[in-house]
Amino acid sequence: MTQFQGNDLGRWDGRGPLLDVDALREVVLRSDAALCAVDGCGGSGKSTLARRLAQDARVAVIEMDDFYLPSALRANVPAVAGGNFDLARLMEQVLVPAADRCGARYQRYDWDNDILGEWVEIDGGIAIVVEGVYSSSAQLRDRYSLRVWVDTPYDVRLERGIARDGEGMRDTWVNEWMPAEVRYMESENPVSYAHLVVDGSGGDGDEPEFVVLRSSLPGMDGWTTPRDDTGRPPIPEHR
Repeated sequence: MTQFQGNDLGRWDGRGPLLDVDALREVVLRSDAALCAVDGCGGSGKSTLARRLAQDARVAVIEMDDFYLPSALRANVPAVAGGNFDLARLMEQVLVPAADRCGARYQRYDWDNDILGEWVEIDGGIAIVVEGVYSSSAQLRDRYSLRVWVDTPYDVRLERGIARDGEGMRDTWVNEWMPAEVRYMESENPVSYAHLVVDGSGGDGDEPEFVVLRSSLPGMDGWTTPRDDTGRPPIPEHR
């Protein structure tokens, strides 16, 4: 396998090394199973990163939202992190068959009608990016060739969430979804298992840039951008 040099996945600007999404895509494609998790809290920018990875016919994105449980099966406060998502179905329909590059066939949760809806098929040989919070949870994480965590401050995530879902969803964000994500991070510490951690607060345009905070990918070992008191990456020294 080709080894990636130190500047293959990023370039420096005033905030830190910027992620080269095209280079990251090649890492996913060349990995053994070509299975990547893009995890992070709601509003962090993980969907944007996943969509950019999929700007290539060789990559498909599967959303964790497709595996949300129907309301009759959900708990107000799940006993375990991600308990309102059908992780067993994700494993059976996607991660197990995709591990041998055999593609996947899965059923989407229909949010409008609160039922399981259409079936989706992904051809064999296609790299799969599973995007969404809980995508790299403990019972799933070992199935992936690559795990990415998108880290963004609370206030930025909440602002994005309300802008997307409307002011009427603020209570759900503040009192349901965000506390559940905190429990996930505290109980499973998914960021510590990520091969790549990026900051997703770098703008809300069509092409926001992601700053590399930590990586154990070839050629990027030890690239670290610690946060300061504002929750944003400080200006690092060039290496």
